Amino acid sequence: EYMLDKPSSMMSWAELRKEVRKLESDIESKLVSYSKFAANYAQASLAGPSDANDDSLSNSLELEIQQMLEQLTELNESMSRHLTRQDPNTSVSLLPQLQYYNGKLVEFKQEFAKSKQSVKETRDHAELIYSVRKDIDHYKNTSGAFRNELSLRTTIASATTTLDGLLGQGQQARVALEDQKMNLRGLLTKVTSLSGALSSINVLQNAIKNAKTKDFVIMAIVISFCICFILWWWL
Repeated sequence: EYMLDKPSSMMSWAELRKEVRKLESDIESKLVSYSKFAANYAQASLAGPSDANDDSLSNSLELEIQQMLEQLTELNESMSRHLTRQDPNTSVSLLPQLQYYNGKLVEFKQEFAKSKQSVKETRDHAELIYSVRKDIDHYKNTSGAFRNELSLRTTIASATTTLDGLLGQGQQARVALEDQKMNLRGLLTKVTSLSGALSSINVLQNAIKNAKTKDFVIMAIVISFCICFILWWWL
């Protein structure tokens, strides 16, 4: 279970962001592992129902990801409460970051739900195929009166096997797409960080420009005063 260094209610905004980013990275890694497990699970199911080890691993991954999502939800809620305690200008400037983190949380939950549903459908499908195969084996040992039905069952089983192969290929393609998606997320995070840095540079340039303008005005006032004083002295 993911553990925080201290209660989220006692963290600053920077500490909350740090914990959120770390937890998001861990969740992304777990979701990739879970997606790969789902694909391998589909391939293994072609041989029959899942064994106890596969079910145990599936339940363990699901529980771990669920706990991490709950922890991320709590951190996002702490960030929201933190904004309500800030002055309006600070809250407005930090709100886009909170919206971004909330959006990623929704994506994680949707992706987890899809993978979880895929595992469930694969398990149900494997049990159905295994039941059909048992029926076929049973009919193979019966009298010739059932041979026509056996032929039909064999044709159905062959078609089902072909579909299972296509399903396995689709699962592998899905895992490859998920890996690409995670890489794009990492790139987006870097671009967001660079954008924040450029914004800070623009603020600094504006501050320098304002300071130069202020110094110019002061110098002009001083020079004007000196000219007036000299004219008064000579006159």
